[in-house]
Amino acid sequence: MTFPIIPEPQYCSIYPGLLNFSAKKLAVTLWAPVPDDRLLKPAQKLFASASCSTSSSPLYAITTEEGDLPNQAAAKRLEGRIDGYVLSIEEKSLQLCATSAPGLFYGIKTLETLFLLYPNGIPCSTVVDWADVKLRTDHLDLRTVYPPFEHILDNIRLLSKYKLNGLVI
Repeated sequence: MTFPIIPEPQYCSIYPGLLNFSAKKLAVTLWAPVPDDRLLKPAQKLFASASCSTSSSPLYAITTEEGDLPNQAAAKRLEGRIDGYVLSIEEKSLQLCATSAPGLFYGIKTLETLFLLYPNGIPCSTVVDWADVKLRTDHLDLRTVYPPFEHILDNIRLLSKYKLNGLVI
């Protein structure tokens, strides 16, 4: 069984149990080698009390208050992978690890989708995902339609949900 999300994760395993919480009330820490507001803002969109801490580790991670520092073993699964992340959800904790900032961002996007799909609690699970290619784009053809700039920005936000990292205009 896998989660009904697009794009489908490379690996997904769902276990008995639920992580029951109100997403806005769960206390999490964002770990990064250097502070990065581009990651903290989307994390705070999901978890109002998200805070940022720097780590001597090169990993990027989001952990619950009860969790520790980023899981080095989980990140081992991502060696040689592009924009990969490992998401571990248990009944009382959550951990999202990535070897790069884009990987963590895409993991946050997966969490966003899971919160929408499972408003009463996310099933305990492990999700491992990465991109098969570095450049994943969409094409916007302006020959016939000229959308307002705000619509283009909305489209870019939607593309990030699907883990696309480029727009050809």
